[in-house]
Amino acid sequence: MDGLPPLIVRLLVACATVTVSLALLGRPSLFERRTDRLFGWGMMAGGMVGIFAAEWSVLQSLGYALWLCGLSLPLSRGAAGRSPLADATKGVMLATMVLAVLELVPSLWELLNAFSMRLTSWTNGAVGGAVLGGSASGLMGAVLLLALHAGAGKPPRRAGRGISIGLVILFFLHAFGQGFVTDWVMRDVLKGTYLTVGAFVIAWRTLWFAARPVRDLRTGWSAHRPARVAATLSLAAVAGLLLSGLPMLWKSGPEKEEMRVLLLDHRMLATWQTPADEPLGEAFSGAVFGLFPRYLDAYGYATKISESFTPETLDQTDVVVVINPGRPFSEGEKGWIRDFVRRGGGLLAMGDHTDVGGVMQHLNGLLEPYGIGLRFDSADPIGGGWEGCLDIGYPYELRYTEREIPVSIGASLWMAPSPWVYPTLVGRRAYSDPGDPENAESAYLGNLRYDRGEPYGDLVLAAHRSWGDGKVVVFGDTSVFQNTALAWSHRYVISLFEWLVSGPPRWAELLRFLVGLALIGGLALLLRYGGRFGEWTAALGMAVFALSVLLGSFGVDAAIEAPPLSGEGIGYVDLRHGNVIGLAPLDNRGVDGLLVNLARNGYLPTIVCQEMRYERGDNVWITISPTERLSPREFEALLDFADSGGTVFLSTSWPYAGAVAAPLESLGLRIRNVPVGAIEGAPVDGIPGPQFRSAWPLEISEAWSPLASVELGGEDFVVVAGAAYGRGRLIVASDASFLLTGNLEGRRFYSEGNVAFLNRILRSEAE
Repeated sequence: MDGLPPLIVRLLVACATVTVSLALLGRPSLFERRTDRLFGWGMMAGGMVGIFAAEWSVLQSLGYALWLCGLSLPLSRGAAGRSPLADATKGVMLATMVLAVLELVPSLWELLNAFSMRLTSWTNGAVGGAVLGGSASGLMGAVLLLALHAGAGKPPRRAGRGISIGLVILFFLHAFGQGFVTDWVMRDVLKGTYLTVGAFVIAWRTLWFAARPVRDLRTGWSAHRPARVAATLSLAAVAGLLLSGLPMLWKSGPEKEEMRVLLLDHRMLATWQTPADEPLGEAFSGAVFGLFPRYLDAYGYATKISESFTPETLDQTDVVVVINPGRPFSEGEKGWIRDFVRRGGGLLAMGDHTDVGGVMQHLNGLLEPYGIGLRFDSADPIGGGWEGCLDIGYPYELRYTEREIPVSIGASLWMAPSPWVYPTLVGRRAYSDPGDPENAESAYLGNLRYDRGEPYGDLVLAAHRSWGDGKVVVFGDTSVFQNTALAWSHRYVISLFEWLVSGPPRWAELLRFLVGLALIGGLALLLRYGGRFGEWTAALGMAVFALSVLLGSFGVDAAIEAPPLSGEGIGYVDLRHGNVIGLAPLDNRGVDGLLVNLARNGYLPTIVCQEMRYERGDNVWITISPTERLSPREFEALLDFADSGGTVFLSTSWPYAGAVAAPLESLGLRIRNVPVGAIEGAPVDGIPGPQFRSAWPLEISEAWSPLASVELGGEDFVVVAGAAYGRGRLIVASDASFLLTGNLEGRRFYSEGNVAFLNRILRSEAE
């Protein structure tokens, strides 16, 4: 399985888990109706997919609940007349409330995570096993399983005690196994086994250990007046949405026409160069941030780079950015920044791994009052990449994906348990590779290999907090803000600045914390007195309240949205139409080389993964080998884009041309099914001509001009053509690989002819 993507492997594990479960539940005597069986199987499959494949931790956790419900549904009624479905439903309600509490009280999540690491260091560390975070050890899953067990009615005392002990023993066995397995595929197999056995324990308990008859869902529902039930659920929903979503209705300060950002070059161990300042093939090496202020300026921020600052400077600043400081901060400077944050300013601090150049010490000295700091390690994903390993925390759970936050190898963070501190990015499937103080030649890096015994799982990569009237964001990695990442990450970066400048005030974060505590109290009351006040009404009311809290917290994410890039000089790279390209960093089939060359020519590159509005003017829109057809509305929008002065550039080959054949033919151009193959164009001014790896001839009308032709067998074939359209241009290259990294520029290699040809096109000098 080593060659398969992590998502595919996790789905295969989920399918195997469901298959085993179906085999165990396949005895006809266990089923009452076929519809129950089919519906239950569907819920089980959906739960496993949610657990193993969902990008967001909340959806993964909800998969646990769905999985148990699916297991319980096909079971017949117990001898005492108890309904397993009713019991499982109440257990799911309780688990949902636990999820809401973990969402609203990040300090509780951090305490559970710290407890898991301390516990596994005691049980596993003594014999050479790994120290595990909460999700890696299974502690988070154990909490949900115990919640499901506690909510599903009361079995006989001995049986309930035995099941609880059994679940705890199962957790310890799972955590011990995870501590000694280094292969990530086997980790998923262990996790699937753990969830299956735990869920079966609870499912069989609902069947065989029912102590007293309990009304099923329909009977319990009809036992209460509809008005009482409706009022309870309505009030619960409104209260949950308002209390958790209030932060999105408030700003921490008055609106300002211009937000001022101070980029503090505190002897920064990096440079402010842009790709235009770097030689070909060298744009992917080192920590380089020259495009960072350019993106901020494009979004309307006023940026200033300075090597020093004073209290008067901070009075004219809204956000201070500190990147890889190469010297320590004086006590006076620390005090000025503390006062700045306390009065409502924003601080964004970031550093790289293993205390290179003293970065960890310098940053930790500055960040100590805020309860966040860097560790002497490297946080590295297990399995080869961050796909499926990165958990995006509040308040950005649903807005951004892993691809829009291209984390590399940085330091993990320590966080003080506090209601104000939130994990922003968490490496679920990451390990902490300790730094090597003897390895000065390689920046004190460790061996960058997961060795048995190293901490694994739930590593905090970035965190944020409210402090006084201001806010602090800390990253243990600078990759997200570097030149080569900003085409993917600029919307996420700007949303961080929006939160720093005008996010919810501290009292709103306190409100979330208090709502979480109220949910804990509600859970206790429900378990103790729910039956007296109407078991089902109380349970459903609390469940609706918890779900509303989760929805309300996601609404905060929706409120902190980056405005669109505006103005001219924007390079849009379309990935919305099933484009046949690679997405891994520096993949030869990817677009990193194209993004760098757009920046070399003065464009701010931006990856387009969803529908968006394109700015009119001197901008460029590029798509590579799309396989999904452009809708008539999209095609008209692109023609309007070109008419206003933009450049529309399509690079494709005949095998993919079906997606764009009709609109191209309407403009007088067709890609012929006659492969020319790998061939090189004629040199220009002593520079090698462009190289084409898989060219196909273009058949063009008089409206088009040949921009590049190749000779084969005594015949000339046009492979790149351009046409004027309004104030802009349309360009088509009949080679799907022409704009890819392997054909343009990568780390320490480049194609001089292709780069020069692309530059001439972007600068309107192609002949």
